[in-house]
Amino acid sequence: MPLMPLIRSIEFLAQAPGSSTSGSAEIRVHLEDGSSSRFGVLTPNCVMTRMNGEGKDFFFGPPVLFAKSLDPKSLGRAVEKMAAHMSGFWLRYYNSKPAAKGRRKVAVKKPHVDAVEIAEPEPVQSPGHCSAVVQVSLSDGRQFSMLAATPSWFSEAFEKMGLECYFGPCVLFVRSMDPAVVRRCVMEMVQGGDQWLCRYDTPRTALPRVLADFQARHP
Repeated sequence: MPLMPLIRSIEFLAQAPGSSTSGSAEIRVHLEDGSSSRFGVLTPNCVMTRMNGEGKDFFFGPPVLFAKSLDPKSLGRAVEKMAAHMSGFWLRYYNSKPAAKGRRKVAVKKPHVDAVEIAEPEPVQSPGHCSAVVQVSLSDGRQFSMLAATPSWFSEAFEKMGLECYFGPCVLFVRSMDPAVVRRCVMEMVQGGDQWLCRYDTPRTALPRVLADFQARHP
């Protein structure tokens, strides 16, 4: 059985202005074996700020660690949990390297989206404050199922459950679970191919269950 990776240090590469309980950062985790993992960190209440800053009604991208606080001790505990789970799988999964300068882009065929559906909204009658499952069907027969939430729902759930951090399947954020907003988000996701659909695909579950399972595994 693979051993849990040992953490040597955590390096702050960048941190946006703001308090430790409301902001974003980019960190690099250095391991004792000489390897490292680089990824972003967000406080849950900063998702809407990021969305507003980009001038969009949705937010998706490389995996980020959600943390209650950006202070070094809290982040250290969160990263320790990442290292302990599945022999450091999430540290490897989250690792994102900056694109090499001058690297030639490869043309990718844009998938044709047949249908976008919203399933399992919770609460049902609250599109501006809920979680849901976004199901995408492509013309080639493939189907993708993505965890989705409004920023306010995610931030509230995070606080109510007393979570110190969250890492795991990616969450797609939309300002409202309105079908038009969700479809615009999906259409932007497929502009460069199916990579984001593949990255966010989390079948046979919903975000409340994922968060409850995370809480049980990482009390």
